[in-house]
Amino acid sequence: LKLNEINYVPLAIMTMIIAMYINVFTSYAQETITTIEAVRLSKLAYVDSLTGLPNRYALYEAFQDMHEDKIVDYVMVFMDVNDLKKTNDVHGHEKGDELLSDVSEAIVSTFPNDNKNGIVGRWGGDEFIACIFGEENKADEFIEEFKRKIAETSHTVSIGKAVSTAKEPKDPSVAVAESDYL
Repeated sequence: LKLNEINYVPLAIMTMIIAMYINVFTSYAQETITTIEAVRLSKLAYVDSLTGLPNRYALYEAFQDMHEDKIVDYVMVFMDVNDLKKTNDVHGHEKGDELLSDVSEAIVSTFPNDNKNGIVGRWGGDEFIACIFGEENKADEFIEEFKRKIAETSHTVSIGKAVSTAKEPKDPSVAVAESDYL
């Protein structure tokens, strides 16, 4: 076989096929990276980094969903962790973070957070919100259970609530403001 008799067509075809596979793989990899980055940014935008709870912006969206879904029977519970500043000043911010984490764990283990029966989140700083859909007496049971859990710790939490019913509906933002008057 002489050099000038070599047929380069199969080699060229094979090179094109390999190039196409590389292009497809690169496009897929870039799409995957973009999707992962979008999920990461979404988490940063809507999830509190310390507690893992939805943050204020996520709660605003949930309140908008409540409005659109015409959910009017609910109880807004506002929880304010007492002495966070004192804990931070005396024992350091790590202890303050532990305090917030302990309270958030009690909230998550007590209040419904499935978007069907209720939502919870960190409003900011030392403030948390639980919104329980349905009747007030059901919410009161959750509140009492939360109080029992907090009483087992060395922490204290001030709790306020606002009730919205079909007879006296409240916009969630109004309910938050009312429940904040502890």
